[in-house]
Amino acid sequence: MDKTIFKSLGLWELVVEGFSEPNTTEGMTENQKRKIDEKRRKDASALSLIQRNVTGPIFPRIMRVESAKEAWETLRNEFQGDNKVRATKLQSLRKDLENMKMKEDESLKDYSSRFLELINQMKTHGEDISDLRIVEKTLISLPEKFDPIVAVIEETKDSQPVFKK
Repeated sequence: MDKTIFKSLGLWELVVEGFSEPNTTEGMTENQKRKIDEKRRKDASALSLIQRNVTGPIFPRIMRVESAKEAWETLRNEFQGDNKVRATKLQSLRKDLENMKMKEDESLKDYSSRFLELINQMKTHGEDISDLRIVEKTLISLPEKFDPIVAVIEETKDSQPVFKK
């Protein structure tokens, strides 16, 4: 599930920060009570979105949680692990990226799929990788038969080399 969905519905803040139910609404103005009710509904909407979008075998892991934040954290920890596990996995993915090269007999389509899958895994684990870095790595990982194309791309990029081999 993508945070873009939550952002588009104005729910992402609740998913990340959560909503603390007040002990009492005594002494609150009607406006404050309305805001609490609105947050309660938005949290329920976000939780419902999460629960509806997980597959059958995963649903039992979050079926008893009471907030969107709790569900999100449960799934994040389940699939990404804690910070130490994520850092280790990210380091492994970075190594894979550095060592990635297109095979001579591999189609460009297959290579780009494999490459983008790795980039997406890195982003899922928290890596902030720029488009420029992705382009640079793509170009330097192509076999020699693509050198003429790479040269044209280099020359059309404001006459500045995109990368150095």
